Amino acid sequence: NNYATGNGTIYNHSGGILYSNNTTVKNNTANCGGGCYIDGATTITGGVIKNNVALSNGGGIYYSTSTGGRTLTLQNIQILDNKADVGSEIYANGTTVNISSVVLSGQSLRLEKGDLNIDSTSKIECLLEYNNGKITLKNGIFENSQNCKISVLNPVKDMVVVYASGFKFDQENIKQLRLQADHMTLALNSENDSVAILDFQPLKVVLVDRDGTVIDSYLIEYGHTLKLPKYKKEDFEGWLVDDKIVKPDQEITVLKNLTIVASYKQVSMALKISVIVLTGVALIAIISLLVVIIRQNKYKKYEKETEI
Repeated sequence: NNYATGNGTIYNHSGGILYSNNTTVKNNTANCGGGCYIDGATTITGGVIKNNVALSNGGGIYYSTSTGGRTLTLQNIQILDNKADVGSEIYANGTTVNISSVVLSGQSLRLEKGDLNIDSTSKIECLLEYNNGKITLKNGIFENSQNCKISVLNPVKDMVVVYASGFKFDQENIKQLRLQADHMTLALNSENDSVAILDFQPLKVVLVDRDGTVIDSYLIEYGHTLKLPKYKKEDFEGWLVDDKIVKPDQEITVLKNLTIVASYKQVSMALKISVIVLTGVALIAIISLLVVIIRQNKYKKYEKETEI
């Protein structure tokens, strides 16, 4: 139940081995590393880190490499239900994280530019987010970790996402990994069944009119561009893409499934009122003119009858 104005309720600046058996770090708040802020090669053995909050990164553990150490080893520890903007359970940058006999449950582990090695004795029940690194899973991991999800931050087609250690991937393993993306799936590498690679699915772009009528649809590969067409309809001005109007013949980069709505020129209320007023004035003038013409005709008829 502590609050650190800087980083880490527990701050370890020089690395080393932390024995935390029978120790619980919980209900703490810090800028980075709500539970622990670690700088340098470190091994943490035993204990529980739970219900901590980081105002930015690393709710449970924030791992830094500013002192040169690039390995974080976690053994026989539970990291549960922490909170942060990025990496609720663990945030690590430019390092190798080794996990053995660890229970990791909550929102996410974020790994920036590093490697994540998970032993089969661990239980992973959170989202594994990684950027420009690799994840290695040991044989037997799927027996314990059935709710593990993976998110790739900067995906490239055919990039290796997960390595298998001591076993070969099969289609059932691929399904269990559950990649979080609506346009990507994991696939077996035809040349090496110890790795799972990214396979991009075509994205669907649908053009609709403002009443919901489908105008056209396209299947576009992730990251490719689409030139938006012209639409021959009165007052049409462009296409509404992510709340911005894009003119016809301009290109957009497709990174997700899109429904794009036709946008029309908006006539101002003042102009509408002016048109209504002018129309009214014109109608009154026409009616007045007709009245005058009718009266004149009646007068001429009366004069002829009088002469007779």
